[in-house]
Parts: sequence; structure tokens; C-alpha cells
Amino acid sequence: MQSFTGGKMEALGINPLQLAAQIVNFLIIFFILYKLTYRTILKVLGEREKKIWESMEYSDKIKAEWEKMGKVHTEEVGKARKEAEMIREEAKLAADENRQAILTEAREEAEGLVKKEMAAFEEKKRAEEKTLRTKTIEMSTLIAERLIRDYLRKEDQQSMVDEAIKQLDSMKS
Repeated sequence: MQSFTGGKMEALGINPLQLAAQIVNFLIIFFILYKLTYRTILKVLGEREKKIWESMEYSDKIKAEWEKMGKVHTEEVGKARKEAEMIREEAKLAADENRQAILTEAREEAEGLVKKEMAAFEEKKRAEEKTLRTKTIEMSTLIAERLIRDYLRKEDQQSMVDEAIKQLDSMKS
């Protein structure tokens, strides 16, 4: 049998002492990198995951609001139709004297109620869409600002600002 320091390893061109020193160096560097960067990487990944979850929750909330608005719209239209139907029924009961005039008035009133409800709903819908756009823009801007601030150098940030200003100037012209 050949000893650990001689023979086969040296025949392969491997110096056992140098190999042991390289293993120790690797372990030291691995330990230092682990201590210095592992937590930072985990923190960044955690923040990214949190932002993604917040975006998903916000998206679910917006979806729920849209569904709620759809239900409210359906209820309001149903209510308006019920009111219109009630007005029509009342007109039928009083039709003996002025049947044609009462029916005409009832139809106009029903159409007015439906138009009014539809106009109110459309106005509410536009306001909600505007609010939704504003919130989405604000959130996108905030995320973009954080990403730019966290991951771009000052020179790159200034370059992006200058380019955006040039684009805005060209849009105005």
C-alpha cells in the first residue's frame, strides 16, 4: 500500500498539501460569501415576493370591486325595471278615464328613470375607472421608482430621465 502523500496522487500530478490548502481556501471563501451575501439575497427575494403578493391582492381587490359594480348595476337596472313595471300596472288600473295619456306618461317616466339610473351608473363607472387608473398608475410609478432606485446606478437613472424629457419634448412638438 502506498501512503496518502505519495504514490498515486502524485502520479496524477496532484499535490496533496496544495489540494488540502485549496479545499480550505474554498471553504473559507464559501463561508464568507454565505455570511455576507446570503441574507441580502434572501432579503431582496423576500421583498420581491412581498411586492408580487401585494400586486396580486390588489388585483383581486379590483376584480372584486368590478364584480360588485356589476352586481350593483344589475340590481339598479332590475330595480328601475321593477319601478317601470309598477308604473305601468298603475297606469292600467287608471286606464278607464285617460288610458292613452296615462300610458304615455308612464312610459316616459319609466324611460326617464331607466335613463337616469343608466346615466348615474355610467357616471359612477367612469369615476371608478378613473380612480382605478389613478391607483394603478400610482402603484406602477411607485414600483418603478423603487426598482430604479434599488437596481440602477445614478448615471443610468439620470440617463433615463434625460431620455424621457426628450420624448416628452418631441410629443409636444
